[in-house]
Amino acid sequence: MEASVLSASNAMLDALPPSPAEGAEDDQEAEGRSKKEIKIAIAGIVLAGNDVSQVLLSVVITYYGNHGNRPRWMGLGVIGSGISSILAASPQLIYGSGGEALATALLSSVQNSSTTDDTYLCPHKAEEKCGIEDDDSGQAYMGPAIILFLSQFFFGITVSSYFSIGLIYIDDNVKRTETSVYYGISMVGRVLGPVMGFFLGSKCLSYWIDPSLDPEISRRDPRWLGAWWLGFLILGTILVISGFFLMFFPEQLSSSLTAQIQRLEKAEIRKNPQKSEVLSVDHYLALTRQKKKHTKPSLKKLPMALKRLFSNKVYLGNCFDTICVLLALSGYWTFKPKYLETQFHKSASEANFYTGLASLIASMFGIILGGVVMKWKQPRARYVAAYSVFVTIVSASIMFSLAFVKCPDVNILGIDDVCSLDCECSTKFQPVCSQGLQTYYSACSAGCTSMSKNGSEVVYRDCTCIAEPLISIQTLDSNVPSSSLVYNNAPVSDSTASGSWATDGYCPNECSSLFTYIGLTIVSKLISATSRVGGTMVFLRSVHEEDKALALGVMTAVISLIAFIPGPIIMGAIVDSACMMWDTKCGQRGNCWLYDTDKFRILMHLVTGSLMLLSIIGDIVVFIYSKDIELYKEPEEIVEMFEAKGKKAPNLSIVKNDKKPNL
Repeated sequence: MEASVLSASNAMLDALPPSPAEGAEDDQEAEGRSKKEIKIAIAGIVLAGNDVSQVLLSVVITYYGNHGNRPRWMGLGVIGSGISSILAASPQLIYGSGGEALATALLSSVQNSSTTDDTYLCPHKAEEKCGIEDDDSGQAYMGPAIILFLSQFFFGITVSSYFSIGLIYIDDNVKRTETSVYYGISMVGRVLGPVMGFFLGSKCLSYWIDPSLDPEISRRDPRWLGAWWLGFLILGTILVISGFFLMFFPEQLSSSLTAQIQRLEKAEIRKNPQKSEVLSVDHYLALTRQKKKHTKPSLKKLPMALKRLFSNKVYLGNCFDTICVLLALSGYWTFKPKYLETQFHKSASEANFYTGLASLIASMFGIILGGVVMKWKQPRARYVAAYSVFVTIVSASIMFSLAFVKCPDVNILGIDDVCSLDCECSTKFQPVCSQGLQTYYSACSAGCTSMSKNGSEVVYRDCTCIAEPLISIQTLDSNVPSSSLVYNNAPVSDSTASGSWATDGYCPNECSSLFTYIGLTIVSKLISATSRVGGTMVFLRSVHEEDKALALGVMTAVISLIAFIPGPIIMGAIVDSACMMWDTKCGQRGNCWLYDTDKFRILMHLVTGSLMLLSIIGDIVVFIYSKDIELYKEPEEIVEMFEAKGKKAPNLSIVKNDKKPNL
């Protein structure tokens, strides 16, 4: 959800309506740069709404919600998620597609003509407007930003009620020997959901933000604004309908209730072996209600429950491990589409497609494999913890190796070229490819003075800064392959090169490293996914029976506070350090247009890999103190096992790690 809202909020903020005072081209350019400066900051605040609500409310929701009507809580959570999704799409319905979408569409209509005025491609210097006008430009963002923040805030609340309570609902309604299978199915669904979201987002972003307009520009064009809002409407409708039906699930499944009554009957016989009469079902149902009433949560009991959690070494080790991994990956996930665009020159929709495909195949297979092994072999908790140490080492090693997977550097021409000094070119990065297969920073920096349409492709002509090939090219549809042409790389500084032309986007770059990157990502996802089912079982079996939901709520709050909120901020600062070309206005820095791809790649993967490797400390703590955790026996069976050996039965689902006697 966060990744989709990041791209959505960026797209929405790009597409806000222009101020009524705007009319001249220099005013529009100044407003565009001002918009970029505050867009990232507002997007970060919007995304924080999800984590802020989880920090504030997840503990309370899971502590009280787990002891109520859990299907009703889950159903309301899903319905709330649907409403939040629809709320996230409402800025498009309220504010429309915005000024930039309209300006781009109008520009494309100009490009449909055979030529255009050279003042657009070679503009005169525009005086920067600084001062009060800049302060007013941010006002247009407040309404949409508040709506998106509220959407994320309420989404964080509903997620806490659904996923935390839902997992405990599964755990309490199936046999412990079967939980690995159900955990696996649940986790596959959680993996499949975001991946399908990536696919849906990729498809929606391939449509123009306003269905009534046709800009006729390539989706690879940096000016492309996708229909960010469409996916939210689709998902919101599905969630509201499915949440309604989820509310009618029973509080406790009949099979689970029958098994619980049988265990209570066995326990009663053990306590009173001389008592031969069979007690009624109502008697055991009364015992069940009495037990539930005894464990009913209250504010007085909350400090004691928290003390039990934070004195549990296995729980603390799991928290440390999860925090380190998600601190690394939350920032990595946020900037991964940007990395794929920068490193491998893939559009936003293509980047989402490749990321989603790799995650889908690897994670689903790994989770299923891990669940099958846990069901079939039933390894002890310590073996599961040892495997987690191995997974951490392998995952961190693969992350480090990705720092060395690269494509050949693309030489961007025209950044400091004196050839185009007669034009006051914008600093906005809009790459074009010359007929010599050389990438220029923009059509203006390539010295192009006119443009036309060739089918759906924009062609910039009369480019005085582009070297002309030794052999002439009559049309763009020439049968001569571009790779077979010989070009004269001598600089051309006058207007004699009137036959030179360029097209939008990067030049084709033959690079197979993307497949290496995807392959290593698949291996990493596969291996790490195999440990998720076992790790969840160790986590839930390491805490007091009635503290399971609270344990998930506390971890959610801690992860949001320490990992999800600072993670993207830290990675954003790292990514910014690799910027080579900033947009500037009035002496202030705006958006980054061009990155040092080597620095971007190395820093992003080394920092992520280091944090993942640091998480091994938590894995080792879990390994040391998980020796006596019982994963597969029911609580009553553990009691019976102790009493059969003449030992005092524990009062918890497991025995405290530092006091449990050896069996």
